[in-house]
Amino acid sequence: MEVSVEAVMEAALKLPVNGQMEVASRLLETITPDDGLFDIDDPALLEEIERRFADGSEGIPWHVLREERGSVEP
Repeated sequence: MEVSVEAVMEAALKLPVNGQMEVASRLLETITPDDGLFDIDDPALLEEIERRFADGSEGIPWHVLREERGSVEP
């Protein structure tokens, strides 16, 4: 049975913030430099993640960005 991204997101968003952060962190750990996206060990990436987390703002919900910019899934 294939699980959709939407189903995973719904489940993840029901977690407390610490659980959401753990899911995000564990997913990021699975991305390698060979994927051509970014290097998880890049200090600038860690700084940016920490800056955004410390900002405390709610940010823009993913579904709003997706509607504004169109789907980013392959």
